[in-house]
Amino acid sequence: MGDYFLVFANTAVLLFTSLIIGLTLVGIRPSSFLYKCALFSGLTALCRLFLEQINGWSLVSVAVYLILLLLLLSKTSLPCLQLIIALLLGCAYQLAVVYLLELNMMELMLEQSGVASDAIMEALFRIFIMMNNIWIVILCYQKEPVLFPKRLFFRHTQSDRSVDMYQSYLIFTVLLLVLLNVFLFFTYAERHTFSNMYRVFVTGWALCMCGLMLYCLRRIFIYKMEKLQNYLEQQYQQDIRSFLEIVRLQRHDFNFHLSAVDGLIQSGQYEASRKYMADMVYRASSMNELLTLYHPATSALLHTQQMYAKQQDIDIRYHIFDNLRKLPCSLYHFNTILGNLIQNAMEATADAKKEARLIEVEIAKELEQIVLQVTNPIGSEIELDQLFTSGFSTKQAHEGIGLSGTEHIITSYHGVIYPVIADEKLSIHVRMPVEQNR
Repeated sequence: MGDYFLVFANTAVLLFTSLIIGLTLVGIRPSSFLYKCALFSGLTALCRLFLEQINGWSLVSVAVYLILLLLLLSKTSLPCLQLIIALLLGCAYQLAVVYLLELNMMELMLEQSGVASDAIMEALFRIFIMMNNIWIVILCYQKEPVLFPKRLFFRHTQSDRSVDMYQSYLIFTVLLLVLLNVFLFFTYAERHTFSNMYRVFVTGWALCMCGLMLYCLRRIFIYKMEKLQNYLEQQYQQDIRSFLEIVRLQRHDFNFHLSAVDGLIQSGQYEASRKYMADMVYRASSMNELLTLYHPATSALLHTQQMYAKQQDIDIRYHIFDNLRKLPCSLYHFNTILGNLIQNAMEATADAKKEARLIEVEIAKELEQIVLQVTNPIGSEIELDQLFTSGFSTKQAHEGIGLSGTEHIITSYHGVIYPVIADEKLSIHVRMPVEQNR
């Protein structure tokens, strides 16, 4: 009974350690997965113990392990590549550290000392390895070492092009880790065919190659992230310069507006001057609202859309109640969503009567959610159930991919988008949660 318990405990501890190390190295906090990893390790150890009494640790046991692993993964919302790399890193740890370094070296020491292996010696080996792994888990829990930062695996940290670049490098990393695990496995499996000195050399060489490969992969990703960060900083500075240029042009035009008002007053056209001043105040207040936004690129986008709408005799009014310091997604995707909604609203408003060509855009934050609302007049019946269908459009010769593509981006960030029709107006509502860890 004691031997069964020791086998169970040893298997559970080794699996638990491998999972915790793999998840920690890809940027996942161990505390968030302790319960799931412990449950998976315990169930797998029980299945192994039970199946070994029937037919040994065979392919059936491996199938059970994979089924339980899939059940564990199905309860997570982590990216697929992040989980795969975490499992491969955990497997590499177990092969390199537990089997090649600990078990292999202990076997060599016993062979050199001439001590025969018995049940007591094997039990001591298991306890020694368990204690080492428990100490390593505690160390990982306290230090949280990260080999591949978490932001590599999430789309909201970079533009589409950089995501594709990281995806290719991550897939390459998966292939390297698979090859590394295969090499470590066969090195351990064929250890008895080597002489003792060569066995020590192969073990040391395998561990050095493993560490060197992981170090090089980390340096590659750090270099790519630094390169991307420099690009984003340059883009950010360009957005600031573009928006400051818009402000400078507006202030330059302000002198002409003052001259026009002065001319109207001098000629006694007080009502005309009052209307002119009211229009100036409205446009200045609209620009002031855009200046409060945290991201210059979003301010420039809204200002450009407003100027483009003015050329089509469409008035866009912004109601901004949040500065968007915390975005629910990448700035690139947020501007894509906002731009598509306003563009669709302008297309729908172009056929409306001149006095009804008004689009209202509201940006707010409610209960840790960014709320967008774009309202425009409608002149015909709209089939709401087909509004977000790819290819659907109320206009002729239009691809109708804007809202469907927008919905896809929003749902990928766990947001919702829905339409509301009231008083011959269509309002598109968007709600996206702001996660604090983004």
